[in-house]
Amino acid sequence: MLSASVLERALSSLCNAKSKGVIGVGIDVLHMPRLKAVLGRRPDRFLTRVLTKAELGDFQKLKDEIGGQVDHDRAVQFVGARWALKEATYKALTPLHKLTWQDVAVFKDQGTKVQGNIVATEWWICGSN
Repeated sequence: MLSASVLERALSSLCNAKSKGVIGVGIDVLHMPRLKAVLGRRPDRFLTRVLTKAELGDFQKLKDEIGGQVDHDRAVQFVGARWALKEATYKALTPLHKLTWQDVAVFKDQGTKVQGNIVATEWWICGSN
């Protein structure tokens, strides 16, 4: 989840920029073998820097399911999906607002789609004005 002050600043910037058209496009391509190598070397440092507490909890559950292997393909996919979405969000919103990895929470909906909450929040608040 985004902290209230960060969310308020980001949404204010986004709503003000909305009338100018597209705010930004964020695309991220991730080389999974490189991420797997990072997770194999220093997983705790990387994970606590990039994932929120809720995401770390979800990662721990997944890690328990796969026998504690941090560099297992499912674990790498879990982290990779969140990293890519956060990175794309960061790219889309810069320079209007500079986010940190902790400012963007990534979650799974009821199905299998991975989503970040800032895009939907911005749409509903700005769309109602």
